[in-house]
Amino acid sequence: MNEYVGSYSHAPTTWEVFCERKQLYVKFDGNEHVLTKSGDIKFTLGAQNENELVFVAGKSGKIDFLFTEIYGAKRVK
Repeated sequence: MNEYVGSYSHAPTTWEVFCERKQLYVKFDGNEHVLTKSGDIKFTLGAQNENELVFVAGKSGKIDFLFTEIYGAKRVK
């Protein structure tokens, strides 16, 4: 899970992905959401898991990008 932890930015929005008690969360727009794994690199969030985040590795092989339905964000931390 730690491979996903970090800050991802697409101005003006930043997504903070963190792990707490063996569970991944994402924080953005002042709200925290539990991430539920739905595929190899896909997670869902929201009341009915209606939103999807996809994490993508960069050239180094480490996770460097986060994609939502409308945004692509690069890891900044």
